[in-house]
Amino acid sequence: MATSHPSKARLKAGMVCIVLNYVLGWPFLLAVETAAAVYQSRTLALMGPAVYAFSWLLLGVGLWLAGPEAISLTKGFIRRLLKRRDVNAP
Repeated sequence: MATSHPSKARLKAGMVCIVLNYVLGWPFLLAVETAAAVYQSRTLALMGPAVYAFSWLLLGVGLWLAGPEAISLTKGFIRRLLKRRDVNAP
C-alpha cells in the first residue's frame, strides 16, 4: 500500500534542493556577474545565468521530492517562529 507522504530521506533531499536553490539563485548570480564585469570575462558572464537557470531546476526537483507535506511543515515552522517573536516582543 503506497502512502501519500514522502519518506524522511526524500523530504530532506527535497528541502536541501530548495535551500540550494536560494543559495545558487540571486546571490550567486550577483557575485558571478560582478566578477564578470570586473574581470571582463565572457565565460563568467554566461555562467551566471546558466547557474541561475539550474537553481530553478533545483527548486522544481526539491518541490517534487518534498511534496505537499513540506509546505505544511514550513507553514507550521513559520507560525511557531512568529509566535515566539510575539511572546518576546516588548
